[in-house]
Amino acid sequence: MNMLIAIMGETFNQNNEVKKRAQVQAHLRFVIDNIWMNALPNSQKISYLIAAFLNEEENDDVAILQTLREDLTSMNTAIRRNNQNVLTQVQALQNDVN
Repeated sequence: MNMLIAIMGETFNQNNEVKKRAQVQAHLRFVIDNIWMNALPNSQKISYLIAAFLNEEENDDVAILQTLREDLTSMNTAIRRNNQNVLTQVQALQNDVN
């Protein structure tokens, strides 16, 4: 029974986080949809408070991007080594020709 209560509590917390995020997104969407109202003659009476929130839910994406960055770094290192080897061989060929 305690396990069920724990699972239900976790689900409730996750849904609350999604709810808050959806409310903020809806508010910002409203602001963007009505931004044209600033062009009205009495637009000085209209004011909005826009806030940005750090979205940390995409931890998987951050890990994937970090892995890609590491892969690109290792590939870049391998390409530089390969280029250096080719350059050394070309210089050796040029020395042999001279």
